[in-house]
Amino acid sequence: MTNLRMPARIAWRDITSHRARSIVAVLFFALPIALVTLAGFTLSSADWDADNTRKSWITLSSEGEGTDLERIRAVLPEEELIAETTARTILTAGDTTAYMDVRYSSTGDDTLGLTSAVAEALGVREGDSIEIQAPWEQEPRALPVSFDTNTQVNLHYPLDEIVSAVFPSRVSWHTPAIVEVATPDVEVSPLHSMAQGSPVPLLKALSGGSAITIASAVTMGLLGLIVLAAMISPIFAVAARRQFHTMRLLSINGAAPSQLRWSLYLEALMVAAVGIGLGLLLGIAAFLLIVPRIGWDLTGFVIPIDLLFLTIASGLFCALAAAVIPAVQASRLRPELSARLRWRWPMSIGPIIAAVSLVVILLPTDVAILGYGFFGIGIVTSTPALLWLLSHWAARGPVALRLALRDLFRQVHRTAPAIAAIVGLSFVLGVISIGNTYVYQNDPSEKPQIAVHPHVYLEDSSPIEQEAQEVANIVGGATPIYIRRAVENDELAIIEPSRLREYLRHASSPTDFYATSVQSDATEEEIDTAIEALERGETVELSLLGSVTAPRDGLDTYLDTAYIFPQQELSMGQEVRLCLSKQDFTSIHSQPDHLGRVVEHYLFPLVLLSLACLAVMIMLAALSVGETRADLTTMWAVGAPPRLLSRISALQSLLIAALGVAVGLASALFLYVFTDIKGIGEVPWLLWLLLLVVVPLVGWASGGITAAASRKTQSRQR
Repeated sequence: MTNLRMPARIAWRDITSHRARSIVAVLFFALPIALVTLAGFTLSSADWDADNTRKSWITLSSEGEGTDLERIRAVLPEEELIAETTARTILTAGDTTAYMDVRYSSTGDDTLGLTSAVAEALGVREGDSIEIQAPWEQEPRALPVSFDTNTQVNLHYPLDEIVSAVFPSRVSWHTPAIVEVATPDVEVSPLHSMAQGSPVPLLKALSGGSAITIASAVTMGLLGLIVLAAMISPIFAVAARRQFHTMRLLSINGAAPSQLRWSLYLEALMVAAVGIGLGLLLGIAAFLLIVPRIGWDLTGFVIPIDLLFLTIASGLFCALAAAVIPAVQASRLRPELSARLRWRWPMSIGPIIAAVSLVVILLPTDVAILGYGFFGIGIVTSTPALLWLLSHWAARGPVALRLALRDLFRQVHRTAPAIAAIVGLSFVLGVISIGNTYVYQNDPSEKPQIAVHPHVYLEDSSPIEQEAQEVANIVGGATPIYIRRAVENDELAIIEPSRLREYLRHASSPTDFYATSVQSDATEEEIDTAIEALERGETVELSLLGSVTAPRDGLDTYLDTAYIFPQQELSMGQEVRLCLSKQDFTSIHSQPDHLGRVVEHYLFPLVLLSLACLAVMIMLAALSVGETRADLTTMWAVGAPPRLLSRISALQSLLIAALGVAVGLASALFLYVFTDIKGIGEVPWLLWLLLLVVVPLVGWASGGITAAASRKTQSRQR
């Protein structure tokens, strides 16, 4: 049994002697722990928008007599009562008149909440006055404008006079009290119980998801741990190098290599313990101070034990993972051994986990679902073993490549965590992208169509019609079809009879516009009959629009939507022009949305992984600047040309990025083929090819810039 007294004293002395480095390490632990603690307590001990979740709804029968208040007070004589409704309201701002659905409440504010787009369309700013008139109001009233869209306007109507059956809009009643009453006339039921219980266990919450969801969640959690270990590992590596001479003196006096290793293990655990404790305190303090100020209400103090336990265990794991390789190197008393990458038993952990997870996946039980996440864990932690395999052919190739590979293996305590972080993120992106393949091609089932939606329903719709016509000109000059609604009955649609046939043959259902095209099943004879009825001034029922009539004098309307049906599918250039076009009063939604799919399936993964790679490289350079500068100084002293130094650094960064992306994507492909979930035909090869090209280029550029900056610093010093 190793005597830990001396290693503990060495570890504590190193922590107190180098306070700046120790504080940085503690903060690296504390900040993620604080965020997880804050999220855990928020989910277990707070409610969002408690005014809407902790209340009792009141339902009135349709056969009751008297006012709503009289009927409710018969069963709830003491409780506070709140009435709410949503009504089509007339807005007047200067010479502009518009219609908008406004939420009213008996406890509302005397302000009108608008989005910035609606305010711009009305020509008002925050704080300006605007006149509104609800259907039950005889005269308009002036209210200031705010950009808080969660506000409700004061109902401004006597509660004891409200009769739901004859009120101009549907009224809903509730009470903040938690009450449950059931009578033939009034029924009161709580929406949310105030009783506090234990939070939902983490594993139980995850069990409700699919296998891929769980694999992604577990792997993303591990990715955060690996990134944390990558940031902390160079700190302990520097400590190991600094303590090398101390270790030799201790070994001369009889200290065993295990004691030398344990000094760094204990230092890592001490730093982790302080960081975890500080993180827990910061997370709880943030929960108590910040959460109530951002709209959440405290409902108790339920400790999320499972989440906190997992967080603490993960923090300790990160500390040991970050210190294990520096500790092994520090215990080698011969300097030449520290530059060799030798097989050590910790390298076997990752491959063993990956192999066992594949066996777990094949089990005919519910436990198999955990194998997907553990496979990602095994792949990420197999990075040192991968580097060990690559070291066998590192002696071949050009000089710059050999030196880059040599540094990659010699500085494995820095490079392995960096590669592991990129492997983890690449694996998650690969798993998510398989099955979501997108190819830009003409699909006959998706007829091109564009919907132009106003930000607010203007009485004078000419600005909206002008913008719709500009959109039509961009896509080929098709004439827009205008769908209007009646002011007094927004369920009544108004359309020109001559445009009805074109609309029914091309339009999607408004509720399904963002999904797939839903064609009308009306026959030509039925359409002819509907057109003739509209021309006679009658109202017809259609599956896509509901009640439809033709425009006529005396019917007040507003423009609801303008539809444009191009003859040909939009090109990518036309979609880009639509996105860049200036739309002050409307928003545009096109189908099929090729540009949006390209952004979702290609641009977003590329940017995410490239930024992660850049962050890892910058972090690696910033925390390892001392070691990098020493290496460059040595090579400079023996006459290495400056360009070779840049090439070595750039190639090393390129290798880190390329290995990370290639291993992550290959692991995702292997998992899908092994489990036969989607098959190789669902792989987005174009996206993967872009990732394999762009991300290593980002790594190469970041490495070259770092080397250039170090070379310039060395030139100034010389």
